[in-house]
Amino acid sequence: MNSQNFTSDSFHSDELRNRWTDHFNPPALINDLGCFQVGPDPMAIRNFMFPPFSGKGEATAMLYVNGHHPATDGVEVGYTWYPDRVVRTCQMDGFEIETVTRATASDPAALIHLTIRNPGKESRKATVGIKTAGRLIHTIEGWASIGPEIDTGWASIFTEGHEWDVHPEKWEWDKA
Repeated sequence: MNSQNFTSDSFHSDELRNRWTDHFNPPALINDLGCFQVGPDPMAIRNFMFPPFSGKGEATAMLYVNGHHPATDGVEVGYTWYPDRVVRTCQMDGFEIETVTRATASDPAALIHLTIRNPGKESRKATVGIKTAGRLIHTIEGWASIGPEIDTGWASIFTEGHEWDVHPEKWEWDKA
């Protein structure tokens, strides 16, 4: 009898590629406390449901590269589902983008690890923005709401090396 050790890497979907306008239901992630669904861009999550909190279907953590949102620009995104994570990949503006999204093991939270690679030999500068929504609902009535609210506020994150600061401006990232 062949003995084989299985890990979460042993069980995964094929990479499914789609654009925002395709009829496609992105995968969901769960833990013992709730669930959420990855969004139609390489980074966003939506339908954040960890009772008694609800995201009302609103997307958060939407990625912008050089002022463009990959989903609305028709960029094809690849999704690979694993039992403990979803890996999303795409290419935009000459950059390779990958995110690994997980539901935390014991908290009502999502973790998103973003990697942006410059495959070229020349140094390039990119403006990267992450649109976040912070309107979780903590009421019974919030669960019956039809749709998300319209967001008009923006904030961005600046980084150099491993230092992070939050400012209401653009995030400049220089790939050396």
